[in-house]
Amino acid sequence: MAMSKARNRLSIALIIIGAFLVFLPVLAWAYGYFSQWRLEREWEESAGSSRLLPSGEGVAWAAEVRKPRPPAHGRPKPNAKRLPAVRHVPGSLQARLVRRQSLAHRTPVRSSVHKSAPQHRLVRLEIPRIGVRAMVVDGTSKWDLLRGPGHLPGTAWPGEPGNFAVASHRNSHPWGFAQLRQLRPGDMIVARTPKRTYVYRVVTKRTISSRDWTVTRPTPLPCITLLTCTLDPKVRLAVIGRLIDTRQGRA
Repeated sequence: MAMSKARNRLSIALIIIGAFLVFLPVLAWAYGYFSQWRLEREWEESAGSSRLLPSGEGVAWAAEVRKPRPPAHGRPKPNAKRLPAVRHVPGSLQARLVRRQSLAHRTPVRSSVHKSAPQHRLVRLEIPRIGVRAMVVDGTSKWDLLRGPGHLPGTAWPGEPGNFAVASHRNSHPWGFAQLRQLRPGDMIVARTPKRTYVYRVVTKRTISSRDWTVTRPTPLPCITLLTCTLDPKVRLAVIGRLIDTRQGRA
């Protein structure tokens, strides 16, 4: 009887494990699509706010609106807030109280539109020749690459001098680099931020060792490097492009 119960429990456990393994790829796909949808939505919202409020004007506008206005005719308004007088308090404590009151009435200048992540980190990568259009995530860990192409930490972002390096798995996701080998010199790679569009032209494509990271080193001129794995785990494919055009907005 005990053996029968143990076998039943083992069978149930194996069924659960098998079902989990079957649905694991589906869960990974769902996680990736949801992450891309969320980043795309954040990108669109940032692009919309950039059109309504050009760069640099948000802080100035907030400072102008929140700037205290002098009272009319040199007299304070009846409902104006006054700092309570501090009397018969030791000097050190009085100084602390006055400082605390001044900090409480100090208005922050930074606009709320700048509380989110820096807009230059919201990048949409487009490779027309192979039909790739995906939001770039920050990082290249296993979980990062489930969400989309990953920006290699330590490399530049679009709009910064240097090498903008992006890696992705060789899979059939819309953001996968399975067709990266089809790129040829002269093909275009586009990186769009909410404010600007950066156009790169492919100049070279080559296979490298999986331990070779020289292609991601800083460069004197802005460029982009796309990396993906191959059927050989010891070899990677690298596509390098040079920046040829920068446009305002999403054009």
